[in-house]
Amino acid sequence: MMPKRVAASKKARENWDMSQERAFMENLLNKRFHFFLIFYSIVVGGYLNAKDQLQILTILVLGILIAFPLALTISRAGYRLTLIVRELYRNKNHPITLIRDRARGFSVR
Repeated sequence: MMPKRVAASKKARENWDMSQERAFMENLLNKRFHFFLIFYSIVVGGYLNAKDQLQILTILVLGILIAFPLALTISRAGYRLTLIVRELYRNKNHPITLIRDRARGFSVR
């Protein structure tokens, strides 16, 4: 017999749907983007407070080396979110499709 916690977790995974996946990916994308903005602000602040050319170069090189992989993860999460939304658009009765059809001509994606 499985413990209640494991059974509840297994049942939650079985009932996971695309709407929940969309909400999860949007949340993940937002968190990553906000972290990127904070990191970018720290790099710019370091650049502005640097005393000499070597410090400026060090800060910018380290900033690029760290920011580039962060940007890749944001890009990947955005791509996955786009795929999820396209899949949800296939369901004509899903709220996301109904709202998209009513808001024709305006999109921020």
